[in-house]
Amino acid sequence: MSSMHAIVTGGSSGIGRALAHKLAAAGYNLSLIARREALLNEAAAEIIEHSAGADQRVMVFSRHLADAQQAEAAVRSAIATQGVPDLPILHGYCGILARRVQRQRGRSLAAAQPHAG
Repeated sequence: MSSMHAIVTGGSSGIGRALAHKLAAAGYNLSLIARREALLNEAAAEIIEHSAGADQRVMVFSRHLADAQQAEAAVRSAIATQGVPDLPILHGYCGILARRVQRQRGRSLAAAQPHAG
């Protein structure tokens, strides 16, 4: 299974969806976040059909990113299911998402550092 994970906001349409296709072709597992669940599911099915590997995962999280609590919940869910992202693609309403991912990446990096004894 691919160990690379990307979070893509706005992944149900437009630029976000196009980027998700490119990332899947490059082997990334994806967490797609957008508010329109039907379009998210459609995008995920399309991406899986054309992905680089049968073991890739595409998870969808239908949340309205203008709502800070929903945005935070989406990132928490994505991290819980696929791990801290290697590549966050965040745009529009995503200040809270960027801060959450940055905090999680910092914790992961700190945990991986050897401790002086």
